[in-house]
Amino acid sequence: MFVVITSYSKLPEIVHPYFKEHCEWLHKNIGLGNFLASGPKKSGLGGVFLARNMSKDELQKIIDEDSYAKADVADYLIIDMDFKLAQKGFEKLLNS
Repeated sequence: MFVVITSYSKLPEIVHPYFKEHCEWLHKNIGLGNFLASGPKKSGLGGVFLARNMSKDELQKIIDEDSYAKADVADYLIIDMDFKLAQKGFEKLLNS
């Protein structure tokens, strides 16, 4: 599983025109089961999403489809995780 942290690399007013398409991309990948959860940073200058277990190349191809990546307005920190413990109800994190 991957934790992906996005951070704006441009001013918010430059990023904003790509926001709607970025949200559609997130919804699409949640629906496809590629992402388990997503949300914005409290600062409003990026976000975080959890990606299911897949190859890093597959994840990169999905990220390359994001409007933010296409416009080069955000950086993506990809953290490869292997969760070992989870509260009841979050077991999917252990099996992804």
